[in-house]
Amino acid sequence: MQNEQEDKQFTIDELRVVVRNSQLCNGLARGLHECVKTIDRSQGHLCILNAGLSEDNYKRVIKALCAKRNVPIVYVNSNMVLGEMVGLARLKPDGTPAKIVKCSCAVIREWGIESEARQAVSKGISASTEIFL
Repeated sequence: MQNEQEDKQFTIDELRVVVRNSQLCNGLARGLHECVKTIDRSQGHLCILNAGLSEDNYKRVIKALCAKRNVPIVYVNSNMVLGEMVGLARLKPDGTPAKIVKCSCAVIREWGIESEARQAVSKGISASTEIFL
């Protein structure tokens, strides 16, 4: 686990930019059911999973499908952070989140526009199949 943390070459903010760009081109699957369907159809490029997922069976299914289809997994610490990242939040007029819906899993189907953040994430996931943020 220590080597995996040293290997990561991108931050949560860069991942947030990549997810936002993916969402703009309708290339983001959110929730377990939609993510499982996307990975099973070999359409997923990157899986973002909540590290503290309470149901171990869900985690096993996602990990097995990702291993079968060679989809890298990025773990985030909180389902609230993941929910905010994938756009499941109402925003106040000043831009801060007012109500965040929890999210357990998200899969990127389409990368969206080319950016420095995408290059950093692509470089990071090419080095390792599981990354903990």
